[in-house]
Amino acid sequence: MEQTNQPTARENLSVQEKSILALEFPRVIEMLSTHTRSPVSCELAYSLLPRFDTDQVLYLQRETLEANRILEFAQNFSLSRDPRPALLRSLKGGILSGEELIIVADGYSHVRQAKSLGSKLRTDTPLLYDLTRNIADFKAIEQKLRNCLSSHGELLDQATPRLSQLRFESRAAFKAAEKKLESMINSEQARTALQDDIVTLRSDRLVLPIKAEYKGQIPGIIHAVSDSGATLFVEPFTAVNSTNNWKEKHAAEQDEVQHILRNLTTEIARTASKCLAALNIAGRLDLALSKSRYAMTYQGVGLTEASGCIELLEARHPLLGSS
Repeated sequence: MEQTNQPTARENLSVQEKSILALEFPRVIEMLSTHTRSPVSCELAYSLLPRFDTDQVLYLQRETLEANRILEFAQNFSLSRDPRPALLRSLKGGILSGEELIIVADGYSHVRQAKSLGSKLRTDTPLLYDLTRNIADFKAIEQKLRNCLSSHGELLDQATPRLSQLRFESRAAFKAAEKKLESMINSEQARTALQDDIVTLRSDRLVLPIKAEYKGQIPGIIHAVSDSGATLFVEPFTAVNSTNNWKEKHAAEQDEVQHILRNLTTEIARTASKCLAALNIAGRLDLALSKSRYAMTYQGVGLTEASGCIELLEARHPLLGSS
């Protein structure tokens, strides 16, 4: 039976692709990625391929040299969480959570910083200035998000006057319901029946932990039973109205929360496409800064012009370091 030798995956590669692997270019890119400071620039780093056009090479070399000039001003230029999924979700009509909104706010801050860095030394960094100068201004919506949300994405009372009022009423109603049950804890009737002298929550209702053998001593609704069966979590009938009042206030508060999140998401969606473009520009800026940081680790020298043959003296592969 005649056998045919199937070419291996490596044999199917072009000469250029084989050269890239032989020179360990993927490993160089991996090293470069460790110097990036945003999810966008990290993705851009992994998408890089060697350039063979002289003009393109010189342009990128000048870009890296310019980045080196502003490196000292970029110490805090970073973005830990990626706003792009939230921005894309806003465009599809989804309502963003508070955490997603604050991630977007951080994205606005990041692109604003990119524009500032690009113009820091504009006469000495014309390429980076040209790259960043048209980044849109998101300061107004960023400030609105900061005023409405904590740094962890929790909606603040001050987000709207109505939310502030509803939360005040909800807290007051909760305390009134809790106080109602606490007064029962101190009663003679409940003292022997209670498993613990506490008011707790089960199924979003305020309840008392009652010993199973005293079932019925405190009339009420059983919302849960402990795993051992020894404790019943009972909402006394006398506390139902006060708990209902709290639940109504809390539901109104949650409706207002959703209303605010929906409005903020709508505002974000209006400029989401511009912000996505700005994040890509900020990523390109950080990539240039990353190349500069990486070059410094092995004392790299920039190439500013080239004509004819280029002679490399004492050149070293980046993976060999600077020693």
